[in-house]
Amino acid sequence: MKVELVAIGEALGRDLQDLAARITEVYQPLIKECEPTLELTVPREAFNPDRGQYRASDVLRYLEESTRKSKATKILGVIGEDLYSSSLNFVFGQARCLGSVAVVSLYRLDPAFYGQNPDDKLFGDRVAKEAVHELGHTFGLKHCRNSECVMSFSNSIVDVDRKQRFFCDDCYRRIDL
Repeated sequence: MKVELVAIGEALGRDLQDLAARITEVYQPLIKECEPTLELTVPREAFNPDRGQYRASDVLRYLEESTRKSKATKILGVIGEDLYSSSLNFVFGQARCLGSVAVVSLYRLDPAFYGQNPDDKLFGDRVAKEAVHELGHTFGLKHCRNSECVMSFSNSIVDVDRKQRFFCDDCYRRIDL
């Protein structure tokens, strides 16, 4: 199975190789190949000027349309802008459950957003957790009640930092790794 990483907007120019390696590590042997392949501009139609954020569902639709000819099984968009969904003030990411596309926002995963010093390791860990989480939804996994499982819902950055980068035993069984 192949996963393509697509840089969108502010994520352009970022090295996504580390993220690709982390995703492959968690999903072995299911995911055999994960690599950055494409760069896209930010979809202007997804921007909500009243909120100053981008609607995640519109970004997913744009990602689907832009990668329609891809041979990859899963597509993960990585965007630098702030995302929201209709029922939440913000989201770290969103996915089509049992679908082929997911998106992760770097915006609120960056320690600088919280007034902290730059920390590449912490930032990379946060991005990897949310990428694995959103891809998990594309494989049909729902949110997990185990707060340390990567599939637990993250309502804040504290939740992201608390959870592990891997699935709990129950989620591993569900995804059949």
